[in-house]
Amino acid sequence: MGPPRGQGLVPTHGGLRFVARHPCRCLVKIRLQLEECIHHRPINAGVGKTHFCESLAKVLGVPVRRHPMDQAETSGALLGSDAVWGNSRYGLVFDLLGLGEYANPLVILDELDKAQTMGKTSGGFSSPTGVLHSLLEPVSAAQVRDISLDLELDASQIAWIATANYPWWVPATLRSRFREFLIMPPDAEQAIQLSRSVVRNALKAAGFGAGEPDRRIVVALAHLSAREIYQVILATAATAARRNAPEIQMHDLPCEALAVNANTQGGITWEPVSNFVCEA
Repeated sequence: MGPPRGQGLVPTHGGLRFVARHPCRCLVKIRLQLEECIHHRPINAGVGKTHFCESLAKVLGVPVRRHPMDQAETSGALLGSDAVWGNSRYGLVFDLLGLGEYANPLVILDELDKAQTMGKTSGGFSSPTGVLHSLLEPVSAAQVRDISLDLELDASQIAWIATANYPWWVPATLRSRFREFLIMPPDAEQAIQLSRSVVRNALKAAGFGAGEPDRRIVVALAHLSAREIYQVILATAATAARRNAPEIQMHDLPCEALAVNANTQGGITWEPVSNFVCEA
């Protein structure tokens, strides 16, 4: 038997190595039980939390659904809207379990800290996170009900991962249901590993193939966050495409994306950044 598949996350997500080890430990067991996670960092968003979660789902071989909490206004998107409304619709849980082929999909609650409580025209308040108190508890999740279909579902096997930049904005009653991780700033090797992975994915998305990217470009962008690297590569690919080049070159990179210290003769200037990640 080879190493657990989850170990494939470590080379491309070195800065999240200790987070990746959690599903690796679970994969060693016969029955996979991936606990809910909340990933957060207080500053400098774009560390690659969502990218890591999507890679995790691919490694585990289960479907993944990203649910943007910053756009959610009610809990209807998860467990359906009330049947009294003419446009009532079933929720994400039924969509995954009732219409899908897996009982243990992975759901990313992206930007959980951005979820807002909305006031109702009839008085009172509506919170998009209210139903999570039941969905995140395996006992109660085994008997949740989609109110649009009036159908009971067993959602106890769904793996929930939440991302947040400001975890203190998440209600304490929800944070207590997650395991939280502290992410330290990546060292030089880990930053290069992450840069290589993001550059490769960005080039593939831009239509430049999925080959191994130029190491000089990988190293030159390693000081940036995952989001910034992705954006820079897309812009660089557009520059290369305008001159009909088959691949991007160092001179295609925008000058503002390079952090070069003249006193180090072209060496990269590394800026320490504080990162945090949590899991429940």
